[in-house]
Amino acid sequence: MKVYGLQMVSWGAIPVKVILINEIKILDESEVKRKLEELKSQIEQCKKCPLHKERTNIVFGRGDEHAQVMFIGEAPGAEEDKTGEPFVGRAGKILELFLKQNDITGYYISNIVKCRPPKNRVPYGNEVKACLTYLNKQIEIINPKFIVILGNTALKYMLNRWNISLWNGKVERKGERFYFMLLHPASAVHDPRNYPNLKEGFATLAKLLKEKKVIIMRS
Repeated sequence: MKVYGLQMVSWGAIPVKVILINEIKILDESEVKRKLEELKSQIEQCKKCPLHKERTNIVFGRGDEHAQVMFIGEAPGAEEDKTGEPFVGRAGKILELFLKQNDITGYYISNIVKCRPPKNRVPYGNEVKACLTYLNKQIEIINPKFIVILGNTALKYMLNRWNISLWNGKVERKGERFYFMLLHPASAVHDPRNYPNLKEGFATLAKLLKEKKVIIMRS
């Protein structure tokens, strides 16, 4: 169960809503572990889309199974396919760097799809559709308060939006959860000019998590 405290304030001439996040979360740790293991076993047997034909391993997720922050990227790459762990390649090193620099701990990492698309292409719609049920179940079990969307593919299928550059560092409330939007760490691999914006986005996320409040402009 989550409890949100609401406080109305003014930011200059602009009325805003400050959502203070006071959380009560009761979890049965053994039950969470059991459900995640069952879900992983289901995915290992999955043949709903063609991606299963060329995978070495499914890439389920890693991190704190009771995390308050869950990062969701696009899809596994070559290194992830080999190891069965998300974000262990070059993009993963950038992600870990920013997490360490901003003292962000107690997180969980996963992807929109659990199998590597050929040549690291963007996953097709039918592949995402086949996998979203698993991701949604994973989110339900872990029950994070913040979901950090990494990149365009996650943005498209989690919030029905596009162009992550326009949304980098912004947050939205959807139901009981807050969705924080960030450039994908791979964007800094492909174009170093994205590094400052990615760095700024992580700093904003860290501040939000530390202060435990979200400021949302009122229309």
